[in-house]
Amino acid sequence: MKKVIISLVIIAVLAIIFFAGYRYLYKQADNTFKLSGELQMTQVDVAFKVPGTISHRYFGEGMTVQKGQLLAELNNETYLAQQKMAKANEDAAKWGLEELKATLKKSGVSNNNLLEKTKSQLDAATANRELADYQLSYTKLESPLDGVILSAYKEEGEVVAAGAPVFSIGDVNNLWLRAYLPENKSDAVKVGQKMIIKVDSMPNEKFEGKVVFISDSAEFTPKQIYTTEERVKLVYKVKIEITDTKGVLKPGIPADAYLEE
Repeated sequence: MKKVIISLVIIAVLAIIFFAGYRYLYKQADNTFKLSGELQMTQVDVAFKVPGTISHRYFGEGMTVQKGQLLAELNNETYLAQQKMAKANEDAAKWGLEELKATLKKSGVSNNNLLEKTKSQLDAATANRELADYQLSYTKLESPLDGVILSAYKEEGEVVAAGAPVFSIGDVNNLWLRAYLPENKSDAVKVGQKMIIKVDSMPNEKFEGKVVFISDSAEFTPKQIYTTEERVKLVYKVKIEITDTKGVLKPGIPADAYLEE
């Protein structure tokens, strides 16, 4: 009988320990601080500086590009002809100035007004040639940064105006998580605090992040919010910079941020 009582006591103690442990773990899991949101990138629209017809487009959506890489070209026949004409006019103006100098020297006559007028004509011709050079160079569109093509707005054969976006490029070196901090937990996160970022598609991967911005004023919960605390009505906008993307994260992916352990 004594052994039975001892066994029952041991079982009861183990049950209490198990229950207490379960409650502790459940509480810890339930109280795990988490911010949820969407990954975003700095986006840059790139466009030709001159109008024309796209003759070649070398990249499409989702493709990675490097700074200075040629993205697209315009048909340059018109600009090439303008450059040749401007160069010919400049050469003619140079020849005219040299001829005038030689004539004045040979005749022994000084005519500063005519000389200055001819020099001004050469300066104008040189300016026109330089402009034609620039316009011809603008028929090539290069990437201003290392990134990924998020959108390709134009196709080969399309006529584009100067300044009309041809591509939208995401800066792979400037990725962040846009999240919302519940008002009742506003003291849990500070600017400069390190965070751990996780995404559902890569459950075993952890990405380092840092809080770089917290809004000074609360706002009503956005309609499309990713936090599980749906009843929270006031939140603070938070920006968490991803300091190590490992080259695999892309904008638009839902992600969670946890306090660094």
